[in-house]
Amino acid sequence: MGPGRRVPAPWPRHLLRCVLLLGGLHLGCSRAAAAAATAAAAALPEPSVFLIFSHGLQGCLEAQGGQVRVSPACNASLPAQRWKWVSRNRLFNLGSMQCLGTGWPGTNTTASLGMYECDREALNLRWHCRTLGDQLSLLLGGRTSNTSKAGTPERGDQSRSGQWRIYGSDEDLCARPYYEVYTIQGNSHGKPCTIPFKYDNQWFHGCTSTGREDGHLWCATTQDYGKDERWGFCPIKSNDCETFWDKDQLTDSCYQFNFQSTLSWREAWASCEQQGADLLSITEIHEQTYINGLLTGYSSTLWIGLNDLDTSGGWQWSDNSPLKYLNWESDQPDNPSEENCGVIRTESSGGWQNRDCSIALPYVCKKKPNATAEPPPPDVWANVKVECEPSWQPFQGHCYRLQAEKRSWQESKKMCLRGGGDLLSIHSMAELEFITKQIKQEVEELWIGLNDLKLQMNFEWSDGSLVSFTHWHPFEPNNFRDSLEDCVTIWGPEGRWNDSPCNQSLPSICKKAGQLSPGTAEEDHGCRKGWTWHSPSCYWLGEDQVTYSEARRLCTDHGSQLVTITNRFEQAFVSSLIYNWDGEYFWTALQDLNSTGSFRWLSGDEVMYTHWNRGQPGEPLLRGPCPARFMDFPW
Repeated sequence: MGPGRRVPAPWPRHLLRCVLLLGGLHLGCSRAAAAAATAAAAALPEPSVFLIFSHGLQGCLEAQGGQVRVSPACNASLPAQRWKWVSRNRLFNLGSMQCLGTGWPGTNTTASLGMYECDREALNLRWHCRTLGDQLSLLLGGRTSNTSKAGTPERGDQSRSGQWRIYGSDEDLCARPYYEVYTIQGNSHGKPCTIPFKYDNQWFHGCTSTGREDGHLWCATTQDYGKDERWGFCPIKSNDCETFWDKDQLTDSCYQFNFQSTLSWREAWASCEQQGADLLSITEIHEQTYINGLLTGYSSTLWIGLNDLDTSGGWQWSDNSPLKYLNWESDQPDNPSEENCGVIRTESSGGWQNRDCSIALPYVCKKKPNATAEPPPPDVWANVKVECEPSWQPFQGHCYRLQAEKRSWQESKKMCLRGGGDLLSIHSMAELEFITKQIKQEVEELWIGLNDLKLQMNFEWSDGSLVSFTHWHPFEPNNFRDSLEDCVTIWGPEGRWNDSPCNQSLPSICKKAGQLSPGTAEEDHGCRKGWTWHSPSCYWLGEDQVTYSEARRLCTDHGSQLVTITNRFEQAFVSSLIYNWDGEYFWTALQDLNSTGSFRWLSGDEVMYTHWNRGQPGEPLLRGPCPARFMDFPW
């Protein structure tokens, strides 16, 4: 199997979901995403390999004797019809082991459309997936099987790129992109594989163990290994830490230090992700001490997962760990508008700085092999019924009260203790949404229980509960000018957090355990049976396999529409709905109707919130389980 990052499986394996509108409420009808692909398409061994089908000419693109034609008989087991995108926007054929090419326009090169060695310099071997269909229709001419006497295609509309699709699906030619594969160790400083590459007079369109007795997969990072001898090991996803990793026996976390690599922050993050890992997060003092020990004897500055790339939020870890421990160097972070990614430095005994994300540096990956098998549960959005005293509001087994009188953090805590509770601790996006919408409301800023009074820059909840969730404001936490900002406030419409001096006078929120109300069930708020309430809407997950147009029609039949996600609270709720659908995809109302790259909701509303996944935007899909996201950083 080639080294490229695995891309989404063909449509038959995808589920899609839709959100319906019933009685004025947005209702979610989650459905399965899938055009009826043929058994032949399902037989393809690699997700990155595909057949190219012309609707206008009713056939598949085939390499034959150095030329290409459209064959009326599509056959997924025939290598001459199997294609994949490779490095530098080239299209590789598995039968000929060559790349699709043609002469450069306006030059003396007379080469026609055909198959050529992938290292030919005088030819145009690069294609854009969006325009490839138009170019194929223009250049193939009489070499198609459905042609008129004049040698031109009979169909008048086949020149449109939409007439060329991936065989057995409704996917366009951009649906199976090539992703750079970043190497480990070797002598290429982490540079990505060059695919295909030549080794021992043979072309390889993926990583290989050829030439190695240990069986490790490797690739060349230039076109011809025999000429340049530049190489590296390929990333693999495994459930152990045997190769390329150091393991902390106390925590079972594994670490990979790539001292010889020089990648940007995003490239380093991609390299870690390709190994089922993420950039390093440090969540406690023990971990910082362990990392410092591994850095001993080196002189380096390395990327870690710390970043504030979410423009609406503050500093965060790329693996979604809570940002509760910080080890900033003095006067750090600085220049926050331009330096949005974090590094760890050996010169400061493991201290952190922020740097420009685009510069090339070594990096550290981290993974917990056992954590992927059983990921943490999603937010619990079902409201457990409890009884609370007057002036307290119930939510998920606890009671909450706003203390409107302004006090210092310490005085606010004392008042909460007198009432049998403590300052507010927040453990999920669901709880944060309740606090923001039901308790905080119009209050601009107030105290919560998070603080670092016991140990500087090691944040804890005053009630002793585990810090499992953080939601910092932009550029926070920063301990501004070493001003002893040891207590945390919540402010703004999204309930973001900020570290502040504890003697500031502010309102606060108290929290304590409630008494369960026996026999009470969650209110359905008028939702149909099988639907889930999330104010102000009802959501439903279906399981039928349908295309996007069928999903829209199904929602319309229910007096509803596909889901529109307008904020991170709704995103978190929808993510919890699809949590158990590991690896599946779900339709949303987001659409790029004119293929211009400008997405809008089907309702016509402007897109104000996005959550794109890596390599996107593309199709308007959600993926499970956690966190479900549309985004790269962030959808």
